[in-house]
Amino acid sequence: MSKQKVATSRKKSVTAALAKPKTKAKATKGSSHQPLALAAPKGPVKVKTKVKADSQEFCPLATGTTVQLLANIPSPPDLKAQPGYVHRIGLGPRATAVVDCGIEVTIPDGFKAVAHLEPSLAGKGLLIDGNVYSGTARIAFRVRNVGREIIPVLHKDRVASLSLEPVYLFDFTE
Repeated sequence: MSKQKVATSRKKSVTAALAKPKTKAKATKGSSHQPLALAAPKGPVKVKTKVKADSQEFCPLATGTTVQLLANIPSPPDLKAQPGYVHRIGLGPRATAVVDCGIEVTIPDGFKAVAHLEPSLAGKGLLIDGNVYSGTARIAFRVRNVGREIIPVLHKDRVASLSLEPVYLFDFTE
């Protein structure tokens, strides 16, 4: 089969898969459960979200379907007056720290915000844990160094991106 025919058949199968939502679960014999059919939206959906930033520099920057987040690392009070001091967190091997992003977000019901680590930091050995469910919350997440070297996270570094995802709830029946 030629490359053009393969590409055309793949395109048709992807289009067909999107047109007909597939079931995620099948009903078993003797069960009253109905198959779950989820239809994907036809494009990005805009969701109105309230944001309160510590300062103008921490206002989220929208890039496509995600929002870029900067690290807001406060300086110790005794070092604020020293010129050239850079606020940072040095994460040693197996160390964990909480990184604040300088914003507070109100997530609407039915959605959750998911933080994705910047690829440059992920390549160095950092992992992130950060989901925010509906409600108002300060955006801060745990960062863990699984590498073997100390990794610095500097003040105002781009550390993560935030995206909204729908939340599906279980509706169990007997």
